[in-house]
Amino acid sequence: MKPCSPRFLSTRIMLAASVLSWPLAATHVSAANVWDGGGDGNWGTGANWDDDNVPSFPVGITFGGTGGLASTNNLTGITVNGITFASGAGAFVIGGNSFSLGGNIVNNSASLQTINNAIALTANRTVNTATGDITLGGAITGSFGLIKTGAGKLTLSGTGGTSQLAVGDGAAGGTAELSGGAWTQAGTITNMGLVVGNGAGSSGALTISGGTHTFGGDNYSNAVRIGTTTAAGQTANGSLTITGGLVKVGTTGTLDAAVNLGTQISGGGTSTGTLNISGGEMQIAGRLLMGANNAANTATVTLSGTGVLNMTRTGSTSDRGQIRMGAGASTVNFNGGTYIASGLYSSDSSTTSNVYFNGSEIRANASGGSFGNGGTANFRIETGGLVFNTNGFDTTIGTALKNSLTTTGAFTKNGNGQLSLTAANTYTGTTTVNGGTLRFANSGSLGANAAVVMQAGTTLRFDRNDTFGDATSVPTVTVTANNGATITNGNFFNNLSSVTLNGSSLVSNGGANANYQAFKLSGTVTATGSSGISVSGSPGNANTQIHLGGNAANSQTTFSVTGVADSLSVSAVLRNGVTGGSGAVVTAGLIKTGAGTMTLSGVNTYGGATSINQGKLALGGSGSIAASTTINIASGAFLDVSGTSSTWSLGSGQTLTGNGTVTGNATISGTVAAGNSIGALAFSNTLTLLGTVNAELDASLVTADLVTAGNIAFGGTLNAANLGGTLDQGQTYNLFDFTSASGAFDTVNLPTLTNGLSWDTSSLYTQGTISIVPEPTAAFALPMGLTLLLGVRRRHCIL
Repeated sequence: MKPCSPRFLSTRIMLAASVLSWPLAATHVSAANVWDGGGDGNWGTGANWDDDNVPSFPVGITFGGTGGLASTNNLTGITVNGITFASGAGAFVIGGNSFSLGGNIVNNSASLQTINNAIALTANRTVNTATGDITLGGAITGSFGLIKTGAGKLTLSGTGGTSQLAVGDGAAGGTAELSGGAWTQAGTITNMGLVVGNGAGSSGALTISGGTHTFGGDNYSNAVRIGTTTAAGQTANGSLTITGGLVKVGTTGTLDAAVNLGTQISGGGTSTGTLNISGGEMQIAGRLLMGANNAANTATVTLSGTGVLNMTRTGSTSDRGQIRMGAGASTVNFNGGTYIASGLYSSDSSTTSNVYFNGSEIRANASGGSFGNGGTANFRIETGGLVFNTNGFDTTIGTALKNSLTTTGAFTKNGNGQLSLTAANTYTGTTTVNGGTLRFANSGSLGANAAVVMQAGTTLRFDRNDTFGDATSVPTVTVTANNGATITNGNFFNNLSSVTLNGSSLVSNGGANANYQAFKLSGTVTATGSSGISVSGSPGNANTQIHLGGNAANSQTTFSVTGVADSLSVSAVLRNGVTGGSGAVVTAGLIKTGAGTMTLSGVNTYGGATSINQGKLALGGSGSIAASTTINIASGAFLDVSGTSSTWSLGSGQTLTGNGTVTGNATISGTVAAGNSIGALAFSNTLTLLGTVNAELDASLVTADLVTAGNIAFGGTLNAANLGGTLDQGQTYNLFDFTSASGAFDTVNLPTLTNGLSWDTSSLYTQGTISIVPEPTAAFALPMGLTLLLGVRRRHCIL
């Protein structure tokens, strides 16, 4: 036997104290089992041990000093009843053959101790990083738990399979890390698979940075506990950080497996739990329960980077397969990565919790779920925005989405499937729909000045009344539909102020009732490409009609069809406005702007003015604007009636004015008043006059309103009035220009002349002119009613 050096004497004294402190140690470690590394570094060589004898396993062994730091187990089939690294020990690296662990592992040194052997547990074992870190790099097997205690860090970098991995179970547990390999639950799991900070005075932190790790637990309250208490008066604090790898909680047979975060399992303790996922993926087969059972509990989940939180359970149970926030104050930070789930249960208590959407993708994995149940949690959209992927499923956001406290974020809906917003949202950022359907139902709405942008092939659906404001309001939400997108509704009334259709459609499926039709377009509709406003059923169905105008009588809705090649086809019936709770009707009108063509094919009933300021307003098929009191066509603009199923007629009580052009045959039973002041109104084809023509003369310029047509069939009444200046001999006023003419006015009312002057109307039906001449003798006076058409001089026709 070697004489004991002072160094090893002190080591043995320390070991005695250490061993006495091991409550779970199976065997007292003798001085004979102390490694000194004096030989070749193999456990089977006596010279490597202090007494020059290979230990008679099963015994516990001790490593001390700074010699022989590379240690290799070349023995087979042995059981080691505990490993101690003494105070002052160097940084040992142990490798070689596997062994069974019949005791605990403790590091009383300040050095990192590494054990790369495969280890088989024979019972629940403790790894105590009392004053230094420990790395277990080999496979760990056995249907028992591995409990980590001590202030130092435990790193598990090999494969593993135990019944439980615990970091801080009833005591301070320091930190631990799973850095690679695969850690898979072994045996039948009836309790917790992973514990980080559980029980009285416990604390712990686990980091998983690589590998594949599976933790079981077959009941609703267990599987994984992070910062949990089990009795009154307890406090616990736990955190789990995942930066890489794959972490599975529950398997096919453990679909209720839960992660409890900052939760009171039983009793009255106070818990704090934190889950951070910045890389890798965590799959949970049950639920993630936060801050449950005590309002004093706190729980925080932060998803960021490329991390994935995947709630794999789908089915009918309401809070499985999702995050559920309990009685305590919970915070969920969606700062990046992806959350995959059937829902998110926002809160089940009066305590206010917060969910911050700041760049994560929220991805549905089932239909029928709800992200937010209308509880007390605040859902806030931060700078990074909310990205929601329905992923082919139909789901709901049932809690109100709010602005950040400091900024305004955007909301993006991706993927096929339908997303229903059912709460009174107040966020004001832009909502972009890149796929599927965005639906407003129940109390669903948006905040003031918000914007909705629909991309190719998507749908915006209104399944509630007054989504953006009632009939008396002026909505500030703007809606833009692009490239085949559709805006539609159920049997509900909605007021839209600013709508842009870029090759897209507004489709009416029916309104709330006869007073409140499908939509009220109270502002401006802008159209590009080939766009439309239509109904899904018969255009004559009253409840599918579209209200025009605002709250005031005679207000107008503007339709801007931007480019020459752009078109807007409207088959829905356009009617007067509606305001007030009783559905009071107010007269409303239409303004057409832009160089493109707007075509009306419905029998429209609005009674206000039709103003064609630019481009073309066309009537197609049975299209009609017969109730519109005034139709004004600006210079360079067109009213195209050539596509109607019969000759277009301006009805009695209607007035046609302006300096533009009517394309197609027209019958006038109402009033034609060319120009605005002095101007010209053109008809490209046959004009039949049965009503009244009001013509204005300006004697100061010797000019007058001009009506031009291809063929004019005169009839009805001609009224002329002088705007200013002196009517005098020799003045000629051109009122009509035509290629051919027939008929005559029944009544002609011309301004009164003085000083022996009279009107010469002999050229009215041949040249379209009237002149002022000296009062004729009776021999040459011809009664107007007997004027003969002796010939027609071809003038010009404005097409």
